[in-house]
Amino acid sequence: MTTGLLDMRTIMLSAVVSTAICAMVMALLWAQGRHRLRGLGFWMAQFVLQFVSSALFAARDHIPDALSILGGNALAMAAAFLLYIGLQRYAGHFARQWFNGLYFAAAIVAHAYFTFVRPDLGARTVNLSLALFVYCSQCADLLLRRVERAMRRETRSAGLILMVFALISLVRVVFTLRASPSESMLAFGLRDTSVVLAYQMLNIALTFALFLMVNRRLWADLERDIRERLAAEAARRISDEKFAVVFRNLPDAILLTAMEDGRILEANEAFSRMSGYAKEDAAGKTTLDLAFWKSGADREHMVKELEQKGSARHFEAVFRRRSGGCFPGQCFAEVIRIDDVPCVLMVVRDITEQKRVEQQIEASASEAKRLLQEAEESRRTLLSVVEDQQIAEAAIQQQLNELRRWQTVTLGREDRILELKREVNELAAKLGEKSRYESAGEG
Repeated sequence: MTTGLLDMRTIMLSAVVSTAICAMVMALLWAQGRHRLRGLGFWMAQFVLQFVSSALFAARDHIPDALSILGGNALAMAAAFLLYIGLQRYAGHFARQWFNGLYFAAAIVAHAYFTFVRPDLGARTVNLSLALFVYCSQCADLLLRRVERAMRRETRSAGLILMVFALISLVRVVFTLRASPSESMLAFGLRDTSVVLAYQMLNIALTFALFLMVNRRLWADLERDIRERLAAEAARRISDEKFAVVFRNLPDAILLTAMEDGRILEANEAFSRMSGYAKEDAAGKTTLDLAFWKSGADREHMVKELEQKGSARHFEAVFRRRSGGCFPGQCFAEVIRIDDVPCVLMVVRDITEQKRVEQQIEASASEAKRLLQEAEESRRTLLSVVEDQQIAEAAIQQQLNELRRWQTVTLGREDRILELKREVNELAAKLGEKSRYESAGEG
């Protein structure tokens, strides 16, 4: 009997040491990945509770039963519950824990009942083992089946260990229900000792499985970060090369100046052709030093736009060449940051030809307007002539109509007069007198 007690105490003390080491490993893991991964805090809390629970079990003969039996078992069940919550957060599965919370409360009540009201070691063992089975089986199901397919490779080891944890708990329930109850925890037989050792070994294996799982995730994240950084650097290099090509070959003048003092940091060949200053002569100087602006007010206006809006677009000004000649230009300026230093990227386009074309267009528009006005005057004159002609034609037509009507009336009277003359001549002939009208004959 003494050997059995010594063996159990040794096992419990080794459990305290092993859970303490596991808790420290998990604390290091939490410190390493707490900013990148979720749920690690719950894992660390789970192993800390496991350590305290093991310490309470080992001190069974030196502390009150309420603290050792009820406290130790409650912490063991709470540890499994917290592990499940932590694994859910790690896998990105956020679900409410109503069932698990209610089950935990019911298990604590049952444990208190079989500790103080009706002391029964077998019932307490069944209660604890069932709680471990419920939580560990959910953890195994999460890691083996419910996580995303891409994560299953890294979660498989921990899932298998938790599945074995749940199966051992279930087997322990079956053997405890078939065995005779014992009132002393330290009087366990070989079977119970083996179960405690199995829990201890599985706890150590779970610690390192979780450690490897997290490190695989961190390593995968690191590889992804490296790939993204390399891709970003490649894209930036390509962008820089494209910018360099545009910077060198753009026909517009490009100036890169420091925002603080206006010093010219870089200028392209077009600026040299446009201003007459070589890049070496312009470097380190300001546009004021080069008298590039004909009017300082234009420069002040652009600076004000940059300070207020961060950019100045379609801004027209007159610029001076090194030879003293001037040309109109259109500016595009924007504040950018290079190596976290604010700079101004300014593009100047020579619009001399554009202005010349605009003047030609304006002259052509003025000429077209003049011709249009003249055409309008001619149209009005022509309309006036046409209207006068129409009036004259109407008057002539009216006179012709009047003449036709008069002719019609006149011709009717002549026929009647001739008829009357013939009648008079006929009467004269009947009276034996001479015809009075010579023109009253036929025809």
